[in-house]
Amino acid sequence: MRLKTKTMLLAGCVMAGLIFAASSFADMYVSGAGSNSILRFDCDTGDFIGVFVSPGSGGLGDPQGIEFGPDGNLYVASNASNNVLRFNGRTGEFIDVFATTTGMNWPAEINFRDGLLYVSDFSFGSAGRVSRFDANTGAFVDHFVTGAAAADGQAWDSNGDLYVSNFGTNSIRKYHGLTGVSLGDFVSPGSGGLSGPLDNLFLADGSMLVSSFNTGTIKHYDANGNYLGDPITGLFGGPQGLEIGPDGMLYAGDFGRGIINRYDINTFQLLDTFADATSTTNNFTFRPNAIPEPVGVLPLTCCLLFTCGRRRR
Repeated sequence: MRLKTKTMLLAGCVMAGLIFAASSFADMYVSGAGSNSILRFDCDTGDFIGVFVSPGSGGLGDPQGIEFGPDGNLYVASNASNNVLRFNGRTGEFIDVFATTTGMNWPAEINFRDGLLYVSDFSFGSAGRVSRFDANTGAFVDHFVTGAAAADGQAWDSNGDLYVSNFGTNSIRKYHGLTGVSLGDFVSPGSGGLSGPLDNLFLADGSMLVSSFNTGTIKHYDANGNYLGDPITGLFGGPQGLEIGPDGMLYAGDFGRGIINRYDINTFQLLDTFADATSTTNNFTFRPNAIPEPVGVLPLTCCLLFTCGRRRR
């Protein structure tokens, strides 16, 4: 639909001396493990748009966790090079090695929170940890969680405490949100047949979904960590990647098949195979609508003419 008034145009075009262009925000970006690249899919249709980050760019190898940062750029945990790489959020061009630290071994899940970048360091055995880096500079802050058994998925509760998938013990462990001290297992080892937990995700009612890689299922636990059942099954390539999309539906990836399925968030009924990457995939993310895309400072009249001539998607 067209914007209705020029007043709306003024508000939308001028902000802190910058002009922001309409953009295809909220497309899906997928870590292509089989191609060592980042793939882009249309958020509405699931159609393949193209390769966003070219294979091996900046040393990218076996990409894992993927997130857009507060600066609008794309950050990817590069398993093979043991670091987090930064790519231009508009073009996909390599910018730099953003974060690394001594002993990093198999960086997996990454999340931005409270001015920090949290990186799960899988490190087989009991050496797994979650390290923190300054979200603006990439400078190492600390090893926030240590002694995890192959740390992967991260989720925070309403009190700010951190829940980490411990792949090595088939459990979800809770950590104090300020100190990183272990508060014990939220999901006990092997509960409900949990085997190879990767992504974990809180739902609105405080319950948690956990991808059980080795069983090809998504398991459901209540707010106290009690097993409720397997609402999603049949991901026999191994579930990896678990997100709530911009449409409010649940998206779950199938690593071996290279597909991402969409489910009803309330009933967990399969709606469709939303995206097909035709190769093994790891995590995926949606570009948030809230991230602006600065395109420069232009005269106001140019902004009005340009915007009036376009339709919003």
